[in-house]
Amino acid sequence: MSVFVLIHGAWGGGWQWRGVGHGLWASGHEVYAPTLTGLGDRSHLGTASTGLTTHIDDVASLIWFEDLRDVVLVGWSYGAAIAEGVADVMPDRLRMVVNLDGDLSVEGRAKAESWDADDPDWPKVQQGIPVSPPTADEMADNLDDAELRHWVAERLRPHPGRAWIEPFPSRGGRRASVPHVLVECSLRQDDKFKAKHEQLVSDPTWVVREVPLNHLGLLYDPVTIATALDDVARD
Repeated sequence: MSVFVLIHGAWGGGWQWRGVGHGLWASGHEVYAPTLTGLGDRSHLGTASTGLTTHIDDVASLIWFEDLRDVVLVGWSYGAAIAEGVADVMPDRLRMVVNLDGDLSVEGRAKAESWDADDPDWPKVQQGIPVSPPTADEMADNLDDAELRHWVAERLRPHPGRAWIEPFPSRGGRRASVPHVLVECSLRQDDKFKAKHEQLVSDPTWVVREVPLNHLGLLYDPVTIATALDDVARD
Protein backbone atom coordinates (compact mmCIF):
# COMPACT_ATOMS: atom_id res chain seq x y z
CA MET A 1 0.00 0.00 0.00
CA SER A 2 1.14 3.52 -0.81
CA VAL A 3 -0.05 6.91 0.40
CA PHE A 4 -1.08 9.06 -2.57
CA VAL A 5 -1.64 12.80 -2.43
CA LEU A 6 -3.17 13.97 -5.71
CA ILE A 7 -3.00 17.63 -6.74
CA HIS A 8 -5.47 18.88 -9.33
CA GLY A 9 -5.01 21.27 -12.23
CA ALA A 10 -5.96 24.87 -12.96
CA TRP A 11 -9.65 25.79 -12.58
CA GLY A 12 -10.32 22.39 -10.99
CA GLY A 13 -10.60 20.78 -7.58
CA GLY A 14 -10.13 17.53 -5.76
CA TRP A 15 -13.24 16.29 -7.57
CA GLN A 16 -11.13 15.90 -10.74
CA TRP A 17 -9.45 12.89 -9.13
CA ARG A 18 -12.69 11.09 -8.20
CA GLY A 19 -12.35 8.28 -10.76
CA VAL A 20 -8.59 7.88 -10.30
CA GLY A 21 -9.00 7.89 -6.53
CA HIS A 22 -11.54 5.07 -6.64
CA GLY A 23 -9.14 3.03 -8.75
CA LEU A 24 -6.26 3.57 -6.33
CA TRP A 25 -8.44 2.79 -3.31
CA ALA A 26 -9.54 -0.44 -4.99
CA SER A 27 -5.86 -1.37 -5.34
CA GLY A 28 -5.38 -0.91 -1.60
CA HIS A 29 -3.78 2.54 -1.51
CA GLU A 30 -4.52 5.43 0.85
CA VAL A 31 -5.62 8.46 -1.17
CA TYR A 32 -5.94 12.19 -0.46
CA ALA A 33 -7.13 14.67 -3.09
CA PRO A 34 -7.21 18.16 -1.54
CA THR A 35 -8.83 21.14 -3.22
CA LEU A 36 -6.60 24.21 -3.47
CA THR A 37 -7.73 27.53 -1.98
CA GLY A 38 -9.99 29.54 -4.27
CA LEU A 39 -11.08 26.57 -6.35
CA GLY A 40 -13.74 23.87 -6.33
CA ASP A 41 -15.51 23.54 -3.01
CA ARG A 42 -13.08 26.14 -1.62
CA SER A 43 -13.72 28.74 -4.33
CA HIS A 44 -15.41 31.00 -1.79
CA LEU A 45 -12.14 31.28 0.17
CA GLY A 46 -10.00 32.83 -2.56
CA THR A 47 -8.68 36.40 -2.22
CA ALA A 48 -6.42 38.67 -4.25
CA SER A 49 -3.43 37.25 -2.33
CA THR A 50 -4.23 33.61 -3.18
CA GLY A 51 -1.39 32.30 -5.32
CA LEU A 52 1.22 29.65 -5.90
CA THR A 53 2.61 29.84 -2.35
CA THR A 54 -0.91 29.53 -0.91
CA HIS A 55 -1.43 26.34 -2.88
CA ILE A 56 1.92 24.90 -1.84
CA ASP A 57 0.97 25.63 1.77
CA ASP A 58 -2.43 23.94 1.25
CA VAL A 59 -0.82 20.63 0.33
CA ALA A 60 2.12 20.83 2.73
CA SER A 61 -0.31 21.53 5.59
CA LEU A 62 -2.43 18.51 4.69
CA ILE A 63 0.62 16.25 4.71
CA TRP A 64 1.84 17.64 8.04
CA PHE A 65 -1.50 17.65 9.89
CA GLU A 66 -2.37 14.14 8.68
CA ASP A 67 1.21 13.12 9.55
CA LEU A 68 1.66 11.47 6.16
CA ARG A 69 5.01 9.92 5.32
CA ASP A 70 6.50 8.06 2.37
CA VAL A 71 4.04 9.97 0.19
CA VAL A 72 3.65 9.49 -3.56
CA LEU A 73 2.89 13.10 -4.50
CA VAL A 74 1.18 13.48 -7.86
CA GLY A 75 0.65 16.83 -9.59
CA TRP A 76 -1.42 17.04 -12.77
CA SER A 77 -0.98 20.02 -15.12
CA TYR A 78 -0.80 23.16 -12.89
CA GLY A 79 -0.59 20.82 -9.89
CA ALA A 80 2.88 19.71 -10.99
CA ALA A 81 4.28 23.07 -9.86
CA ILE A 82 2.60 22.66 -6.48
CA ALA A 83 4.10 19.19 -6.09
CA GLU A 84 7.57 20.59 -6.75
CA GLY A 85 7.01 23.37 -4.23
CA VAL A 86 5.92 20.88 -1.57
CA ALA A 87 8.98 18.73 -2.32
CA ASP A 88 11.17 21.73 -1.50
CA VAL A 89 9.36 22.25 1.81
CA MET A 90 9.24 18.67 3.09
CA PRO A 91 11.35 16.28 0.98
CA ASP A 92 11.75 13.94 3.96
CA ARG A 93 8.03 13.07 3.88
CA LEU A 94 7.93 12.13 0.19
CA ARG A 95 8.79 8.86 -1.51
CA MET A 96 8.50 10.34 -4.98
CA VAL A 97 7.07 13.20 -7.02
CA VAL A 98 5.00 12.27 -10.07
CA ASN A 99 4.51 14.94 -12.72
CA LEU A 100 1.36 13.98 -14.62
CA ASP A 101 1.57 15.89 -17.91
CA GLY A 102 2.54 19.17 -16.26
CA ASP A 103 5.11 21.86 -17.01
CA LEU A 104 8.55 21.83 -15.42
CA SER A 105 9.13 24.35 -12.64
CA VAL A 106 12.09 26.71 -12.64
CA GLU A 107 13.04 28.81 -9.62
CA GLY A 108 12.14 32.47 -10.13
CA ARG A 109 9.95 31.75 -13.15
CA ALA A 110 6.20 32.44 -13.10
CA LYS A 111 3.58 30.28 -14.82
CA ALA A 112 2.67 33.29 -16.96
CA GLU A 113 6.01 33.02 -18.74
CA SER A 114 4.96 29.75 -20.38
CA TRP A 115 1.53 31.06 -21.44
CA ASP A 116 0.85 31.40 -25.15
CA ALA A 117 1.03 35.11 -26.01
CA ASP A 118 -1.56 34.57 -28.77
CA ASP A 119 -4.13 33.41 -26.23
CA PRO A 120 -6.92 36.00 -25.71
CA ASP A 121 -6.47 35.63 -21.95
CA TRP A 122 -2.78 36.64 -22.14
CA PRO A 123 -3.39 40.26 -21.00
CA LYS A 124 -5.27 39.02 -17.92
CA VAL A 125 -2.56 36.49 -17.12
CA GLN A 126 0.16 39.13 -17.26
CA GLN A 127 -1.78 41.34 -14.86
CA GLY A 128 -2.60 38.55 -12.43
CA ILE A 129 -6.33 38.74 -13.12
CA PRO A 130 -8.34 35.53 -12.55
CA VAL A 131 -8.87 33.71 -15.84
CA SER A 132 -12.21 32.07 -16.58
CA PRO A 133 -12.13 28.30 -17.17
CA PRO A 134 -12.66 26.69 -20.57
CA THR A 135 -16.27 26.10 -21.58
CA ALA A 136 -17.76 22.74 -22.43
CA ASP A 137 -17.48 23.57 -26.14
CA GLU A 138 -13.82 24.53 -25.77
CA MET A 139 -13.07 21.11 -24.28
CA ALA A 140 -14.70 19.23 -27.17
CA ASP A 141 -11.39 18.32 -28.84
CA ASN A 142 -10.18 16.53 -25.69
CA LEU A 143 -13.46 15.25 -24.24
CA ASP A 144 -15.70 13.45 -26.73
CA ASP A 145 -18.50 12.72 -24.25
CA ALA A 146 -20.83 15.75 -24.25
CA GLU A 147 -22.41 14.80 -20.93
CA LEU A 148 -19.00 14.53 -19.29
CA ARG A 149 -17.90 17.87 -20.80
CA HIS A 150 -20.86 19.66 -19.28
CA TRP A 151 -20.42 17.90 -15.93
CA VAL A 152 -16.79 19.04 -15.83
CA ALA A 153 -17.52 22.58 -17.07
CA GLU A 154 -20.11 23.12 -14.32
CA ARG A 155 -17.44 22.47 -11.68
CA LEU A 156 -14.60 24.57 -13.05
CA ARG A 157 -13.97 27.96 -11.44
CA PRO A 158 -11.81 30.99 -12.33
CA HIS A 159 -8.22 30.36 -11.34
CA PRO A 160 -6.67 32.77 -8.81
CA GLY A 161 -4.80 35.42 -10.78
CA ARG A 162 -1.79 35.67 -8.51
CA ALA A 163 -1.00 32.01 -9.21
CA TRP A 164 -0.02 32.98 -12.78
CA ILE A 165 2.39 35.77 -11.90
CA GLU A 166 3.96 34.59 -8.63
CA PRO A 167 7.45 33.21 -9.35
CA PHE A 168 8.22 29.65 -8.33
CA PRO A 169 9.92 30.05 -4.93
CA SER A 170 13.64 29.42 -4.53
CA ARG A 171 14.22 27.25 -1.45
CA GLY A 172 17.59 25.73 -2.13
CA GLY A 173 16.47 23.02 -4.54
CA ARG A 174 15.69 20.43 -1.86
CA ARG A 175 13.19 18.85 -4.24
CA ALA A 176 16.09 17.43 -6.25
CA SER A 177 16.67 14.89 -3.47
CA VAL A 178 13.25 13.29 -4.13
CA PRO A 179 12.92 10.70 -6.94
CA HIS A 180 10.91 12.10 -9.87
CA VAL A 181 8.68 10.39 -12.42
CA LEU A 182 7.13 12.01 -15.47
CA VAL A 183 3.92 10.39 -16.73
CA GLU A 184 3.28 11.95 -20.11
CA CYS A 185 0.01 11.92 -21.99
CA SER A 186 1.42 10.93 -25.37
CA LEU A 187 -1.55 12.11 -27.46
CA ARG A 188 -0.59 15.67 -26.53
CA GLN A 189 1.99 15.99 -29.26
CA ASP A 190 2.70 19.73 -29.18
CA ASP A 191 6.06 21.49 -29.19
CA LYS A 192 6.06 21.90 -25.41
CA PHE A 193 5.41 18.18 -24.96
CA LYS A 194 8.25 17.22 -27.28
CA ALA A 195 10.73 19.63 -25.65
CA LYS A 196 9.93 18.32 -22.18
CA HIS A 197 10.28 14.72 -23.32
CA GLU A 198 13.65 15.37 -24.93
CA GLN A 199 14.89 17.17 -21.82
CA LEU A 200 13.94 14.46 -19.35
CA VAL A 201 14.20 11.17 -21.22
CA SER A 202 18.01 11.34 -20.96
CA ASP A 203 18.05 12.79 -17.44
CA PRO A 204 19.09 10.07 -14.94
CA THR A 205 17.22 11.82 -12.12
CA TRP A 206 13.87 11.29 -13.89
CA VAL A 207 11.93 8.19 -14.93
CA VAL A 208 9.74 8.87 -17.99
CA ARG A 209 6.58 6.93 -18.78
CA GLU A 210 3.76 7.46 -21.26
CA VAL A 211 0.03 6.80 -21.32
CA PRO A 212 -1.90 6.84 -24.63
CA LEU A 213 -4.25 9.64 -23.60
CA ASN A 214 -4.60 13.38 -24.12
CA HIS A 215 -4.14 16.00 -21.41
CA LEU A 216 -7.63 15.42 -19.96
CA GLY A 217 -7.15 11.68 -19.76
CA LEU A 218 -7.72 11.46 -16.02
CA LEU A 219 -11.27 12.77 -16.61
CA TYR A 220 -12.35 10.41 -19.42
CA ASP A 221 -10.16 7.37 -18.67
CA PRO A 222 -9.35 7.37 -14.95
CA VAL A 223 -8.71 3.61 -15.00
CA THR A 224 -5.66 4.02 -17.24
CA ILE A 225 -4.29 6.82 -15.06
CA ALA A 226 -4.92 4.88 -11.84
CA THR A 227 -3.20 1.83 -13.32
CA ALA A 228 -0.19 3.92 -14.38
CA LEU A 229 0.12 5.47 -10.91
CA ASP A 230 -0.27 2.07 -9.25
CA ASP A 231 2.53 0.72 -11.45
CA VAL A 232 4.78 3.66 -10.60
CA ALA A 233 4.20 3.20 -6.87
CA ARG A 234 4.95 -0.54 -7.03
CA ASP A 235 8.23 -0.21 -8.95
